[in-house]
Amino acid sequence: MQIGAYQFAVIKSIENNFEIIENAIGEAAERNVKLLIFPRCALTGYPPRDFRKSLEVDFLKLDSVYEKLQKLSNSYDKYIVAGTILKREQGFYNTARIGKE
Repeated sequence: MQIGAYQFAVIKSIENNFEIIENAIGEAAERNVKLLIFPRCALTGYPPRDFRKSLEVDFLKLDSVYEKLQKLSNSYDKYIVAGTILKREQGFYNTARIGKE
C-alpha cells in the first residue's frame, strides 16, 4: 500500500484549506497513493494562532466539508486522514476525520 503525508501551510479559512486538500488528493491519486495523511488542524487552522478560541470555528461549514471529504474519499477510493477540531458538549477536541466507507 502506498502511503503519503501532505504538509502545507494551514490557515484560518476552512474553504482554502479544503481546496488545498482536494488538490492534494488528486495528486495522490495520480501517484497511486492509497492512504493520504494531512496535519492536525488541517481543516480548521490552529488555535490560538489562527483564531483565539475554538468557538470561532464555523462548525456548520466544517460539517459540509466533512461530507465533501467523504465524497472525495469514495470517488478516488482512497483513505484520507485530516486533522480537525471536534465540538462536543464537554468541550473541543483535536481529532482526525477519516474518509473511506
